[in-house]
Amino acid sequence: MASGEGETIEIIEADIIDSTFSFEIADRNLENYALPPEDPLGELSDFELGLRRFCYEHNQRVIWEIGEIQFTVFFDPDICMLLEDRFPEQIGQLEQGENIRIDFVESYEITVILTHEGEQLHCQLREFNDQHNQYNYKLDKQQVLRELRTILFGVMILALKQGYVTKEDMYEFIKPAFSSPHESLTRENLEFVLQDFKLIRPAVKYGLEQSGK
Repeated sequence: MASGEGETIEIIEADIIDSTFSFEIADRNLENYALPPEDPLGELSDFELGLRRFCYEHNQRVIWEIGEIQFTVFFDPDICMLLEDRFPEQIGQLEQGENIRIDFVESYEITVILTHEGEQLHCQLREFNDQHNQYNYKLDKQQVLRELRTILFGVMILALKQGYVTKEDMYEFIKPAFSSPHESLTRENLEFVLQDFKLIRPAVKYGLEQSGK
């Protein structure tokens, strides 16, 4: 337990290497009080506007589970903001040994900080509620990379199936998430990779079923 001026920070350690790091694309959120995305000045590309419209019009819940912490965010605004904050590039950077930070500041105020410790990852969760809780976990790097790529693929597959983005634009967008030579994504293996991710992850399959595809 640590304290600062006017606040209390509870720090919880969990050094178990198989700590959970997973997500589930759940049902749609029927309560959306935000205004539909618009681009009156024409500043956005077709892909950017299409992705925003998809997240708004198919606003599904995403349930994250990290260690014993479970929290829910939404396609709009949380996942949309994540994608626009260079998420594929962040995945590639993590694979190459760089540390990354993922912020969810709208639906659930939490920050996920992933730093390298040898072949493992140290995951620090910071909850910005009344107590400012902080949780620390050790995670398997390959599991984290797999999960981050899968949420990226899950959202993009849904957007593609619903006609909000083209396959070519999707390819260019997700390509940076595969930065190493042995993990590289090409136009030739895109279909295989998409199909593989779709079949192996019930969370993505459920999202496709919810969208009617």
